[in-house]
Amino acid sequence: MAKCAACTTLVTKKKPGLQCSKCKKWLHGTCAAISTDQLNALFLTESVEWMCKACTGKARPARLSCILPDAEEDEGVTDTEDASADKMTKVSLTNIKREIQLTIRDEVKREIQAVFREEMQRTMQYLSDKIDDYEKCQKESKERISNLEKNVHNLTNTCVHLQKYNGALEQKIMDMEQSTRKLHLEIVGIEVLPDENPKIIIEKLGDLMKVSSKEIESATRGAPRSNAKPSPITVKFSSSGAAARDAWLKQRRAARAVTSDMLTGGSQTSAVYVNEDLIPETRELFWRTRAELRDVCKYIWLSDGKVLVKQTDGAKASRIKCVNDISDIKKVIVNK
Repeated sequence: MAKCAACTTLVTKKKPGLQCSKCKKWLHGTCAAISTDQLNALFLTESVEWMCKACTGKARPARLSCILPDAEEDEGVTDTEDASADKMTKVSLTNIKREIQLTIRDEVKREIQAVFREEMQRTMQYLSDKIDDYEKCQKESKERISNLEKNVHNLTNTCVHLQKYNGALEQKIMDMEQSTRKLHLEIVGIEVLPDENPKIIIEKLGDLMKVSSKEIESATRGAPRSNAKPSPITVKFSSSGAAARDAWLKQRRAARAVTSDMLTGGSQTSAVYVNEDLIPETRELFWRTRAELRDVCKYIWLSDGKVLVKQTDGAKASRIKCVNDISDIKKVIVNK
């Protein structure tokens, strides 16, 4: 521990002092007539030379050594100027701190604003490019949709035309197939017996109906049905027997008074019906027409293989060529 060369007491933080750079002796600040602030200034200043009075003028620059008091242990400061200086120092430090904080805040704010502006510009440019791309794609999509709509319209027209053309062809084929049966009749309700002769049975029916059987070329029993009803007998007239066939059809009501047992001598007494010989398509169309239009049309009948309907007695007869005609007639009647 260093001792003061003047008062020989120890140099401590409570009694601070400094060392002569020449003779290396320690002196209290009070013994050397130096205040605490002066000691602080000497300590904080780089490359300061201090020499005691005995060594003044003989020293060379050297690092100053001194012992300073702690802030909380400095009990000797009573001078008003020292207190004022400390206060000014604190105020200055506070102002400097505030200025530094404001400077840092402003600088950070400027940097954030610059980054924000740059990022905003980049984002806006990106969005602008995307909007341009979307507008371009939308324009191309509209053009494609327009072209597709035109194609669909053309295809629809073509499809409608083909449907009508196909329907006309189907109707033509049906008429041709039906025309091959224009000399045929179908007799329904006659019991099937072993070793029967269909032609003799039909001739007997003609006698009961009071029509000629001379033009009948053949009479054949159809294939057995899956149900219990007897299969029909198909009657074929000769090429010159069109008038005879028509006569049979005109007298068909007379056949309703004839029963199966009257022709075959069998046990069944079912009624006998004389019908036109229809192709399967015409038969199905006639059945559907009767099922769907019987409540709106007073008359539904067949003539030369054609399905005809008439709503009332004074109405004009309409031909049903296909299933769509049934729906069309129903719409017309409902909208009246």
